[in-house]
Amino acid sequence: HAREHGYPLVAYSPLAGGRVFDVPELTRIAEKHDATEAAVSIAWLVGIDGVVTVPKASSRAHLEANLAAADLDLDGEDVAAIEAIGREEELYPE
Repeated sequence: HAREHGYPLVAYSPLAGGRVFDVPELTRIAEKHDATEAAVSIAWLVGIDGVVTVPKASSRAHLEANLAAADLDLDGEDVAAIEAIGREEELYPE
């Protein structure tokens, strides 16, 4: 809908309340790049055209880890692995 109508999609909670740290695929990719799961998640979202991400940072260390996503280059294998993550659970049910 956002692309069709020309407005950005905002990833307001891109770290899923810290749940990204419990996803094995993100951990593997983070270890491969000597990064955090948070940086991997943010880098993936930034790579999606039309998506703006707004990560929360509760400390300077978390802010620096989030900013490290700008220097992270995910390859095609990384992106495919992230996109293949299947989730049926709604993280923030209403």
